[in-house]
Amino acid sequence: MREVIKPLMEIQTLDRKTRELEESLSTVAGRVNQLREEIEKNQAELEKLSAEDQTNAAARKKLEREIAEGDARLRNKRMRQNLVRNEKEQMALGHEVDTLKETNQRLEAELLALMEGSEPRAARIKELTELIEKLSAELVAGEKEIAGEVEKIKSEI
Repeated sequence: MREVIKPLMEIQTLDRKTRELEESLSTVAGRVNQLREEIEKNQAELEKLSAEDQTNAAARKKLEREIAEGDARLRNKRMRQNLVRNEKEQMALGHEVDTLKETNQRLEAELLALMEGSEPRAARIKELTELIEKLSAELVAGEKEIAGEVEKIKSEI
């Protein structure tokens, strides 16, 4: 009877070891899947923020160009104002100068708001980039670990 029970006990021990190894493999595989999901989520957020940043940069360039053009028009109006001797024309040019100043101030305020809005976004982009790199390294290590576990299980089986 002992001769029959002893091989069964060995088989049971091997079965338990196999189950433990498979559970270990499952745990590592779960972590790898979790890392992949995290990377995908962070990658999507990074792409969204990068697109916003590009849109913001284009808007900033446009505003900077409009401000430069407004400054040039303002200089021209002031030079013309110095040349004009007619009081009506002088008043009209004064009004145009004031309007151009207000427009430039509004544009500068918009530009400042865009610049302030881009600072936290740039910080988050940097943070996400670093996080994705870290998670990718963990993913590669996890995948190597899974490959090692699979080989170990196969050899033990």
